[in-house]
Amino acid sequence: MKLNIIKAKPKDASAVIIYYKKEVLLNLRSNKKNIFYPNHWGLLGGARENKENLRETAIREFEEETSIKIEKKKLFFFNKINFSFPSNSKKIILRNYYIYKIDNLAKFNKSFFLTEGMDSNFFDYDRIRKMENVVPYDKLALDMFFSNIR
Repeated sequence: MKLNIIKAKPKDASAVIIYYKKEVLLNLRSNKKNIFYPNHWGLLGGARENKENLRETAIREFEEETSIKIEKKKLFFFNKINFSFPSNSKKIILRNYYIYKIDNLAKFNKSFFLTEGMDSNFFDYDRIRKMENVVPYDKLALDMFFSNIR
């Protein structure tokens, strides 16, 4: 798959691994050509704005995309991935990953309202491994996440 870089200077970003038991929530990204990995399943999150730190970015983005306010004390740093794209190899992009455990799925689902993307669903690791359209850097983070909870 060819990736069209949409910005000369992409921003650092955060994503949240929302999990319940042994499943994680993925979002089917919109099929718009001006976003990274359109029509791919990925984690909820996005780019840092102004002077916020990457933890604040994760909290803001998750609320913007789901209408759910994260309990800050339950959001934990998990990992970070640094990467670049061949067309702009001098710009290193940082993506922080945080984990957030759902204790009550019924309560979560009652409050959940997807505002970005085409669909969302919970998936176990076996299903994710078989999917061909997962955002690559999120797939790497999920591989690491699932290796820690098995």
